[in-house]
Amino acid sequence: MGDAINRAFDSIKSFHGTSQDNSRDWCDRAEIIFDAFNVNDADRLSRIGIKLEDAAFDWYRDNQRPYGTWMVFRQTFERAFPAPERTQNPHLVAEQINQRKQGSDESVHDYYYALDKLCREYDPQMSAIDKTIKLVGGLREELRKIITIECSNTRTIYDTSEEL
Repeated sequence: MGDAINRAFDSIKSFHGTSQDNSRDWCDRAEIIFDAFNVNDADRLSRIGIKLEDAAFDWYRDNQRPYGTWMVFRQTFERAFPAPERTQNPHLVAEQINQRKQGSDESVHDYYYALDKLCREYDPQMSAIDKTIKLVGGLREELRKIITIECSNTRTIYDTSEEL
């Protein structure tokens, strides 16, 4: 098990805490790697400091309180190092979401992930139904006509649209 944990941590890039670093994306990637290697919260929390450098390491050194879970650490970490998108005007991001339409030569894949990124920037906790409404509303007309009510979530809509 120790070898798997070492491989997991070797796979995670260091986080420096600069204005170019995106803490949300970094944590998302770390979680995917941790889950792939079945790294539990205790191991995540005891070793995460080795992946922090510069300003991020200074913050970690000054804030080494006992975090009960990875999620508590993550929330505290993301507050300390807000993702660059979160510093944007939320009204501007909302407007971008509302105006986002699938381009005539844009694949469903590219449209889906571009819209998903905007939704996560605006509200990381946005419900699946709200994302679905935004996704369907921006699809090209011919695709929107094919999508039916049975497509109850964004992944189903994405999968169905990709098959067309």
